[in-house]
Formats: sequence, C-alpha cells, structure tokens
Amino acid sequence: MSTVLFLLSIFSTSINTTTVQPCDTVYRTVEHMAVYPSGATALLKYINNTIGVIITKYQPEEERPTKLRITLTIDDSGKVIDAVFSNATLTQDCIDALKRELLCMPHWQPALLEGKKVCSTYTIPISCLKWQ
Repeated sequence: MSTVLFLLSIFSTSINTTTVQPCDTVYRTVEHMAVYPSGATALLKYINNTIGVIITKYQPEEERPTKLRITLTIDDSGKVIDAVFSNATLTQDCIDALKRELLCMPHWQPALLEGKKVCSTYTIPISCLKWQ
C-alpha cells in the first residue's frame, strides 16, 4: 500500500457568490462553513486514506503533483455535488477517479448563512511532501 504524507490546511475562500446548478446559488463566504462529519481530523484521515492512494494509482510517478487544491461544492443537504482540482496537472483517469470518490463522501453539515442551510464551496489545499 502506498504511504502519503500530507500537510493539509483547510480554509474557505472569500469571494461572494457564484451561480451553478443544481443549487441556485453557491456561496463562497458564509457565516458557518460546511463541516465534515467528525471534524477536521476525520477529514485529514479521509484525505490521507483516499486521495493519495488514487493519485498514486492513476498518476504517473514523474507527474505526481506536489500541490493540489480541491474545491468541493456542498449542497444545502450536505452532499458533495462537485469537485474541481487546481494547482496540478492530472490525467483524466486520475480526475475521474478523484471525482467518483469525492462525490461519494459522507454527507457534511451544510454551511449556514443567516441561519439557513445553503450551498457552498469548501477548499482543501494539499501539499504533498512525499509519495511512496
């Protein structure tokens, strides 16, 4: 099995709104960000156990990224409905496998704005120190 060592910092971007489907509006700035079940430590474990394995499997060794930014779109029920990857050049097979995995994540606690559940983005920047 491959071992991946990550530095992970989690943040939400600070741009107002973007319109996409199936949510009418996806907020990037909210009062309370979406929360992964069991919190940030559980999210780190999920990332370590899934993303690194997929990249190691689908991305040629000489093309494995040293940085990757994943932006999830989470709907108002907490379901991940989209995943976008930036800061890395990934093969289409790798992108497809990552999306399949991320779209099946456990439901999050959705973001809140003015006390209401809303669709939002959640960005996960990953710095990969070592791929084995």
